[in-house]
Amino acid sequence: MRARFNRPAAARIAAVVNLLIGQAAMAQVQVDDVVVTTGFRPSSVTDRAGSATVIDAGLIDLRAARHLESVLDSAANVTMTRGASRTRFIQMRGVGDLEQYADPKHYPSVGLSIDGIDLGGVASAAMLFDVDQVEVLRGPQGTRFGASALAGQIYLLSAAPGEVFDGYLDASVGDYGDRSLGVAAGGPLAEHLSGRIAVQDHRGDGYMRNGYLGRDDTNNYAETTLRGRLRWSPNDAVTLDVTAIHFDGNNGYDAFSLDNTRTTLSDQPGNDNLGLSALGLRATWALDSGGVIEANLSAVESDSDYAFDEDWAFVGLCDGTLCNPGDGFSNTDRYDRSRRDTTADVRWLGETRTPSGRTLRYVTGVYRQDRDETLAREYYGPFDSDYLTDRLALYGQVDAALSDRVELTVGYRLEQFDDRYRDSAGLANDSSDRFGSGEIAVRYHLSARSSVYGLVARGNKPGGINTSASSVFALLEP
Repeated sequence: MRARFNRPAAARIAAVVNLLIGQAAMAQVQVDDVVVTTGFRPSSVTDRAGSATVIDAGLIDLRAARHLESVLDSAANVTMTRGASRTRFIQMRGVGDLEQYADPKHYPSVGLSIDGIDLGGVASAAMLFDVDQVEVLRGPQGTRFGASALAGQIYLLSAAPGEVFDGYLDASVGDYGDRSLGVAAGGPLAEHLSGRIAVQDHRGDGYMRNGYLGRDDTNNYAETTLRGRLRWSPNDAVTLDVTAIHFDGNNGYDAFSLDNTRTTLSDQPGNDNLGLSALGLRATWALDSGGVIEANLSAVESDSDYAFDEDWAFVGLCDGTLCNPGDGFSNTDRYDRSRRDTTADVRWLGETRTPSGRTLRYVTGVYRQDRDETLAREYYGPFDSDYLTDRLALYGQVDAALSDRVELTVGYRLEQFDDRYRDSAGLANDSSDRFGSGEIAVRYHLSARSSVYGLVARGNKPGGINTSASSVFALLEP
């Protein structure tokens, strides 16, 4: 059962069209209206060099999708891996990370952000309630995101505060104890100030049953999402957007079955808990000269507690049989990880005319990110680690119209990456790397609705820390 009230007309129409004529036909009808916002400037999906897919609110509604993992399969050359209750890592064109255990990850190969806030490594929080569209950019996004997007970038754009009040209620129930309730509302709050808030709570038993414990909730979902946005526009030149996000997930993780069925026999079911709080600030200032200064600041704090039953079974399962291990093996593997990110990205966007009267657009900016990740692991004894990373980048891009139909794009990013690692087993590492990434693209406009392009893009990613020995030091001791 689903109930919606006062849903924006565009989303209702999109869902109906999808049902009647199919997603492919709808994409063809709406192609001129699809705008990609992930770049330095918003652009039509048909007017950019690079492979991109935009998943709109119509498809999200049609699939009743609550999490990003439910819609990404509609984008070509995109795969996902779980290793937990929700998808954590994404691969594009065969490039990407598969999992994370003791080894630290400064950021995955496929970047993920929502409303300009970097969620790389905590994709479990990528809930889709009140999200207008999901933008999937394939291939290196070196100039815009540097080493954060070696294989591509995924950008979630939530519903923005509007000039008139609107809101809706979303409720659903299903089998396996699935139920959710969400409400979103927004509009003008005062002169020059508007806001929007969205809250959703999702519960479910999961799709597994624990035969040993006689329970059907050991692989459960318990997720609460809160998102708020404020927009202040004191005049036509200045706009300030503030986004706050809180996610609380207390999910079970009991997904390993000895006979490849939906019935498990674990005596110590795991968990996949995530608490995340994020604050983002985006300010734009239009100059009298025609240029624009943009500043994007964000802070993200996340704490995750991830554990699973390593033996998948209970002590005594093999008593009296040939599979009896003799020592009653039983163990869990647990990871308690905390991460703190602060990011600042400031850029200047300008536009001028060449002597021939053609448009020349340019961007130049500076980027800084600091991250601190700590881990406490319980696996045959305690293990602790601390991983610090610092990123500093300078970047620029030029878009030049060579003729009425031909446009050239050249972008480059120089990035300095420094990291420091220490753990309780005595492993220590300090490294420093410098990367160059970017792209060169030529676009030829066949018509107002179509173009062809040639693109050469370069991406990169720094190496990580291999803790295969140090993280299991207690197990290796005689």
